[in-house]
Amino acid sequence: MTRVPPKRTAVLLVDDHAAIRQGLRALLKSVPNIEVIGEAENGRQAVKFVKRTATDVVVMDVAMPVLDGLAATRQIRKCAPRAKVLVLTSYGEETYVDKLMEAGAAGFLIKQTAVNDLVRAIREVQRGRTFLSPLIAQRLRNQRQALVEIRDAPQPSPHWLFPQFELFKGGLAELSPSVAPANVG
Repeated sequence: MTRVPPKRTAVLLVDDHAAIRQGLRALLKSVPNIEVIGEAENGRQAVKFVKRTATDVVVMDVAMPVLDGLAATRQIRKCAPRAKVLVLTSYGEETYVDKLMEAGAAGFLIKQTAVNDLVRAIREVQRGRTFLSPLIAQRLRNQRQALVEIRDAPQPSPHWLFPQFELFKGGLAELSPSVAPANVG
């Protein structure tokens, strides 16, 4: 039986800093079945590149001139829905994560942890899975746990309102004799 070699993953690197792109390229150079097929220094270049090539994964920064990573992610998902966007950025705030995931990003990596997680993240998003930097994943788990705790916390009984309601009904009757307490509530 002949074994089919694993599919090559075509990667586009998008960052406005040439040194970052060069470092990522050097990191990925020796990884089997991952090929850096291009680089872009802004989102507009990335969108043009993806339109004319068979790009599998776009590793993209957020803060860039001309067209930022958020807008570029939206455009790439529209013009090349097969391409997966893996965000690689210094920004780990929830608002960035939420907006980028809503825009269609398949993964989110913090630059500080990228060396350890980049290859695994590329492979995961290529397979159609979501990948989140461990720091982001932990933060989201903590938020979810807090929401569950709030949801599951015992709720105060509404009975504490009843004495005030009875006073309210009586006050209405005194202000307007035509409003009888039997007609309120």
